[in-house]
Amino acid sequence: MLLIPAALLLTACVSQRPGPTSSACERASFDLELLAEQQAVYVSEPRSVAGYPYLGTNRFLASLPNAQWSMQQRSAWVQRLFDAGEERRAILHRLTKDDSAVSGDSQRNLATDCETAIDRGPLLGPKWADLVSAAQVPDDYSGWWRAVGLYPVTNLPVRSGVKRLQAELYDAFTTQVGAFASQSQLAYYRLADTENTEPQSSRRDALGLRLPDDSTLEAMFSAYSPVWAIEQLGDYDKPGVPSRTIEGDLGFDDSRPSVYSYASLTQFAGAVRLQLNYLIWFEARPADGTFDILAGKLDGVHWRVTLGDDGRPLIFDSVHPCGCYHSFYPLPGIAVRASAMESPEPPLVHPLAEPLRTNPPMVLIESGSHYVRGVADATPGRNDTLQPMQLLGYESLYFSTEDSPSRLFDKRGIIRGTERLERFSLWPMGVLSPGAMRERGRHATAFLGRRHFDAGDLLDQLFYLEGAQL
Repeated sequence: MLLIPAALLLTACVSQRPGPTSSACERASFDLELLAEQQAVYVSEPRSVAGYPYLGTNRFLASLPNAQWSMQQRSAWVQRLFDAGEERRAILHRLTKDDSAVSGDSQRNLATDCETAIDRGPLLGPKWADLVSAAQVPDDYSGWWRAVGLYPVTNLPVRSGVKRLQAELYDAFTTQVGAFASQSQLAYYRLADTENTEPQSSRRDALGLRLPDDSTLEAMFSAYSPVWAIEQLGDYDKPGVPSRTIEGDLGFDDSRPSVYSYASLTQFAGAVRLQLNYLIWFEARPADGTFDILAGKLDGVHWRVTLGDDGRPLIFDSVHPCGCYHSFYPLPGIAVRASAMESPEPPLVHPLAEPLRTNPPMVLIESGSHYVRGVADATPGRNDTLQPMQLLGYESLYFSTEDSPSRLFDKRGIIRGTERLERFSLWPMGVLSPGAMRERGRHATAFLGRRHFDAGDLLDQLFYLEGAQL
């Protein structure tokens, strides 16, 4: 497999060691990034900001800066970078364990020091343009690969293949459980102890950003959790926990059905929207026949809920952890842009009916391929057959035990050992190892053109809000 130059793949890119007059925050943050690189532990999101090792960024934050911002708005954005940097340091510190460079009083006081010791004046003034540039997140496409692979020519058969697959997925989509699979083949899962919660409003900062507190967020993850209706024809259809052994081999435990969750933000229809992310893993995508370029170890489904100002869903979408099969399920009042449907790779769009705005959705997952074959109303009681799932934070994927790194992801955000044969035919599309499972923040979702699952303006690119504000 072709390799991207290491300089482009380094997730913790710190260009120069802070000098002796720099703060303890700068020095400790730099040393922590260096230690993580030496120990081969990697975190793709939040990403480090080159030249500002105490800050963190992601595609959403990178998409926000505006030339017309007031000083208050600039300050609010910089605060978000500080918060992301603190989140990143907390994960890396646990992954690298104690070391003289980052342990003791220096580490315990690091968060406070970063808040108080860094002079924000230059960041908001003379260094502003440099900071905005440094906080940008490079896309996960290789223009060089596309050039060498003669993309204008080689994309033509891919274009035909995408059309055939989308036609198949459209034809098979249903909103009725009975039209999907035999009841005897379906297993139903949902988070244990789900509860209804009233939509919560929270105070916005100068940028219009808001995030509920931890307890409210946990209740929301529970309340908006889908029912997973999985066609089970083998152990490869049982959700569980992926891992990597000390020898470096992939492992999987299907005795603990689990959902990995995290919150994100996006821009849509003139406002910043809260998103709830749910990810389930399977042991493998089994081969369909003697030669299947899509088969391999690990598979999964990522379900995302984008909420409106009233705390109710505006749109659902799903994607596999490879960045494949990205599909959207808009609720009434959300329309797809004509320009999106005329793009080289139009989005897969399955409109849903109004009841799914207030009732929990049931995600219908096909055996083997784990395609989302439909979304149904989960209200018609199946509580007696629901198998409980545990809710885990996404960060749990970084650890094999509470404080031992799993090293599940490599520095490119890829899970080694999950590579698919399709990479040998699709590399000219510029996507790193097509079909391989990858980390959040690393999902290129289109072979034709460029599109990222976590792009800060993705929904605005593809959809618009009809009529009154929802």
